[in-house]
Amino acid sequence: MFRIAHSEGSFIKNVFQAALAPLDTAPLYIRSEFLEIRGLSPDRLIMSILTISSIMFEEYQLSRETSLLVDKEELLASFKRLSRRDKVVLSYEDGSRDLKVLLINTKTGAEREFAVQIKEENIEPIGDIQLDLEVEAQMSGDVFTTIVKDAAIVGDEVEFRVSGDTLRIISRGEDKEYQTTLTSDKGLLSLSSSLENVSSKYSIDLVKQVAKAVDPDSVVIIQYGPNKPLKLRLSLGGGASLTYWITPRV
Repeated sequence: MFRIAHSEGSFIKNVFQAALAPLDTAPLYIRSEFLEIRGLSPDRLIMSILTISSIMFEEYQLSRETSLLVDKEELLASFKRLSRRDKVVLSYEDGSRDLKVLLINTKTGAEREFAVQIKEENIEPIGDIQLDLEVEAQMSGDVFTTIVKDAAIVGDEVEFRVSGDTLRIISRGEDKEYQTTLTSDKGLLSLSSSLENVSSKYSIDLVKQVAKAVDPDSVVIIQYGPNKPLKLRLSLGGGASLTYWITPRV
């Protein structure tokens, strides 16, 4: 069983929505050191991983490590009216058919409780992707989402191309092209590459789906290699992170 509580409801709502956006169910892994969401999109083209350290929670009681597959829509519906001043308590008793979600207004003391259906227990997590990615670039969430929106207007795929100290992002459509060039003094916070020239293409719809979950004030870490998956990582502060892997287009 477990009982965990977080004092800032809007944080939980936002990060859960972002992690679950590409998924059709909510795979929860409650470990001694962290809570994790880890799953694949139905088409298996996006992998989403949310990790929140146990130290970020106001309360973290765990008698044994637990993994649950719960109803995504019911879970997000229970978070729908969460505000910053709401405390969130997630609890589970061995053998229960539901995950309990308790919302407590810290100002008034008012409580609301929801039962989220458990579809499966003791699920096995999908494994980590072990790849050496030659390129790493960092940019603000605002820059990243603006580029993705612009690229999506033009074509159905986006190309990341590094040449020297420059990152070019390109999208081509019928009789039109979008291209932006980023450097350390223009849009990039940092850029490193173990190869002189590295290019890879991805579905703009997949990247756009992920971009919807990006906080404009966050820092987006982009990693990729030639014809390798795109890894997007967002640091959420205080021991929490959100990572997406996106399959390349060959």
